[in-house]
Amino acid sequence: MTNIDFDACYAALQLNFGASLNDVQNAWRKLSRIHHPDQHTTNPRAHKQALEKQKQINNARDVLKKWFEQNPDVPPPRTSTSGFQSGAKSESTKNTSNPNNSSGHSTSSRGSSRQSQKGGSQSSTSNKYREKQTSSGTEGGNFADWFQSSELRLTPLQKLVRALSSDEKHGNGDQLALMQIGAIIGAIFAPMWMLVSLLRALFPETPSALPDGLQLLVLCASGYISSYLFRWFFAEAEILKLQEKPVYLSAADSTAAAIEQFKAILSKHKACCAEWKFYAAGETHEAVLEYEEQLAPELKPKRQLSIRFAAKAAVHGSVVAMQIKVASPINSFSCTSLTKSIISALKAQFKDMAA
Repeated sequence: MTNIDFDACYAALQLNFGASLNDVQNAWRKLSRIHHPDQHTTNPRAHKQALEKQKQINNARDVLKKWFEQNPDVPPPRTSTSGFQSGAKSESTKNTSNPNNSSGHSTSSRGSSRQSQKGGSQSSTSNKYREKQTSSGTEGGNFADWFQSSELRLTPLQKLVRALSSDEKHGNGDQLALMQIGAIIGAIFAPMWMLVSLLRALFPETPSALPDGLQLLVLCASGYISSYLFRWFFAEAEILKLQEKPVYLSAADSTAAAIEQFKAILSKHKACCAEWKFYAAGETHEAVLEYEEQLAPELKPKRQLSIRFAAKAAVHGSVVAMQIKVASPINSFSCTSLTKSIISALKAQFKDMAA
């Protein structure tokens, strides 16, 4: 792998040199959502360009993945031989064009020529990675990095939910499995233990063996609490995942029409007694929905759902990108339900550009 142009690989994936394998995989997924040939089937020219671009990013991803599999946690070397090889090729051409060169010089030039051919081939590969970065993207350039997902501001409980719901297997896979098992056992038996403890604290004369009717009541109440905890956990995990990465949608209309359609869909999905507020800063738009969710007569936590979105002209129609952010101490069922209904309505109107 010493002759591979890793600089070109990172450039093809629009990454800074030395980015990790995880960054490489994420960049490849983003670009694949945009340049996959299936997204451009209606336009033969765009389809051909997408094939070339997809091949480039696939090759770049494969090269870097192979390096990191063989050299974990070690960044690849910078390419430093291309300039030398190009110079060797130039010197070789100069020597072979002069009929007065000695045999020694001729031999040297032949060696330099072979080396320059190898360097020329490598340079050609590099050019294939770098050329036409925006040929199959939008007219304004690639749109894979419109919204770089910012680090979510999570509460300690949300961080725990995120860790328990993670499906990534690293070196601590056994520890994660034990945590998940412990959480399941706790969600089942902790409510029962708490109810029995509360009952004995309120009624000290309660016998050690609860009556059958009281046992059934405690069992039903703890079962309801456990089911609520499981429902809340999966809703919380889902809304966290929806915030981790942007969503890309393709539209057949112009950018202005796509933005208006986007706003119209959002306006139809709102919380009770709350309206969307729209803001714009250049090409980027933001929609904010603030409301109170009544969980109990005296408990009305505030919820805030914000969506950043923008549209750019593509080879065929336009592309809309959106990113969701939910601001509340603990997210709720209403946030998850509202966000899912919005995404479902948007994907029904536009074409999902998932990889």
